[in-house]
Amino acid sequence: MPPKQCLGRHPNLGARFVDQRLGEPLQIILKRPVLPWRYIDLADENTNAEDRIERACAAERSATYDVAHESPLRAMLVRIAPEKYRFVLLMHHVVCDGWSGHILLREIFAGYDSQPLPTPVPYRYFLDWLAGRDREAAHAAWRRVLAGFEAPTLVGPPQRLGVGARSVKSFRLPEETTSALDELARSRHTTLNIVLQGAFAQLLIWLTGHQ
Repeated sequence: MPPKQCLGRHPNLGARFVDQRLGEPLQIILKRPVLPWRYIDLADENTNAEDRIERACAAERSATYDVAHESPLRAMLVRIAPEKYRFVLLMHHVVCDGWSGHILLREIFAGYDSQPLPTPVPYRYFLDWLAGRDREAAHAAWRRVLAGFEAPTLVGPPQRLGVGARSVKSFRLPEETTSALDELARSRHTTLNIVLQGAFAQLLIWLTGHQ
């Protein structure tokens, strides 16, 4: 199966993290990690498949990850019709972020289409790069960026002391706008999430007059 194939290509996705008590947590890379796989067949049941899927996904999301003994990567396949399935992949942020998640999904789809995949970069290369970083230079760079920062930015009228009302609103953007945002993220080698956070930061600067 392509998801299991990806775990074989990137065994760090199935790593365990053990508390060393007196030191830093220890990451353990298994030689042959196993992907927890759950299969649910709803094709022949007279129930609302979408409700069952939503409940199953909610249960998976709320389940506690024991990163010392369980895989931080899990998969669920739901059969909702004779030739229709829903695939759910759950990834703990300790092993996979948003950018890496897109790469992983591309590999999974390529596997289903029997497309050749490049040789994966060994995880040890990343560890070597991580160990070789100049921490003092990094600390100095962030000290320069945060120089003069004394307090968080508060947005709202000064006379309001209580908590404001909370609500959720949805808006549909034109396809041209979303395409332009995606292209901007790709051209800057970053994610759409980072682009939107940057836009929100610019909005805060405009509202508060602070950098």
